Amino acid sequence: MMKNILKSQLTIIIFTIFLDALGFGIMIPIVPLLLADPASNFYLLPAGVSEKSGFVLLGLITAIFPLMQLFSTSILGQLSDKFGRKPILMYTLFGTSASYALFAFAISIKKFKGKF
Repeated sequence: MMKNILKSQLTIIIFTIFLDALGFGIMIPIVPLLLADPASNFYLLPAGVSEKSGFVLLGLITAIFPLMQLFSTSILGQLSDKFGRKPILMYTLFGTSASYALFAFAISIKKFKGKF
């Protein structure tokens, strides 16, 4: 019985770490195509914007992710003290997964919009 409980807790912890690593894994190969490569099919910036501005935006977006993690940890810690660790972890994992799905959906819309 205790072994099953530890195994399920370990599975949740590994999934959480995987989801956090996925956040950086998504940003590294995809976001530069969106902001810094005008030859890409996924380029999002308007035609008049310089490539330098795209690199500045890329740097800002890359810096915002860990900065928001820094600020949100204290808020989530207080919420987990009030409501419990499991519900807060469940909601944040759901929110993170939903944001990654929305990110993928937006990129796919951009890709197909250029073909029609």
